[in-house]
Amino acid sequence: MNTCKIVLTPEQAQWLETHFAETKNKDLAAHLGISESTLHRFAREMGLTKTRDFFLQCQRGAADAAQKWWRTEGYKLPKKGLPERLKEYQYRKGDKPWTRCGMDKWKEAVAKGAEKRAQTRREEKARSRWGLPQKTRLRVIQQPRAKICARHYLKKHGYVLDEANCIAYWTPRTDRCLRLESRPRRYYIFKPHPEL
Repeated sequence: MNTCKIVLTPEQAQWLETHFAETKNKDLAAHLGISESTLHRFAREMGLTKTRDFFLQCQRGAADAAQKWWRTEGYKLPKKGLPERLKEYQYRKGDKPWTRCGMDKWKEAVAKGAEKRAQTRREEKARSRWGLPQKTRLRVIQQPRAKICARHYLKKHGYVLDEANCIAYWTPRTDRCLRLESRPRRYYIFKPHPEL
């Protein structure tokens, strides 16, 4: 079956960019006449995100709805279990993912996920190499063990570290090691804190 990729018109893209930050996804998808997964794809491509105030508003709404439910239904969860229409799809004792879909499809899904993670890591490494901001929180720069140990030691003794410039500042609270500071260091330069 042939499928065509959904594309937004310039007017729709402008409307989505204007309303995405403060509107629920289901309302946006209904207005544009697309599915929520397609909406997520457009949001990723356009770099759109929700605001913090919107998330807080959603959390407050969920908390109010839960409080209302507890007031009306009581504090004991109903023991209804799954609806009848979903019971045939639930996992039973001894079921594994590969027994549900077959070993070949399971291996294909695992390999696809691994390749996607590796691709994300490669892209993040490239962004870091070219000085661009990362889009994820992956730690893609591998540091030598000696630097990690030195950083741990300096933080333990109260030094304030400037990782970007590789400078270790001392303050009145620092338990200074003069022998360590007198030696030329490979990873950090020792200086007094600018506020002193």
